Amino acid sequence: MPPQPGAFDLVHARLVLVHVPDRARALATMVAALRPGGRLLVEDADTELQPLACLDEAGPAQQRANRLRRAVRELMTRRGADLRYGRTLPRALRAAGLVDVAAAGCFPVGWPATGWRPRAASAGCRARTRRWRRCRRWCPPA
Repeated sequence: MPPQPGAFDLVHARLVLVHVPDRARALATMVAALRPGGRLLVEDADTELQPLACLDEAGPAQQRANRLRRAVRELMTRRGADLRYGRTLPRALRAAGLVDVAAAGCFPVGWPATGWRPRAASAGCRARTRRWRRCRRWCPPA
């Protein structure tokens, strides 16, 4: 059931729209739920920009990580995910009638199987680093 129109000062969706089949309708529902002057924060993915888990397939662990990444991406696409949605988001937000649209991107170049680990410089990086550590048991560095 959609929320009441104009009920929220803030609507936040993280990694949602990329998976929703009718993204335009979902976005319109979020915009309609905002009060005048309200804010919409959408964090979504564009995994087409980084197709591989390991840029250098130096060994079996890296090859396995890339095979797994390709399989997950294929499954997501078959189930209706738009893996290129992130790059269209600013245009979609403007088309939905929003103003003061801003976008920022993040492009990590290392994963557990690469053996490269980022230094945790912010809370977001620390959380991401913890997730990468948990993944190490599936793809240890070569």
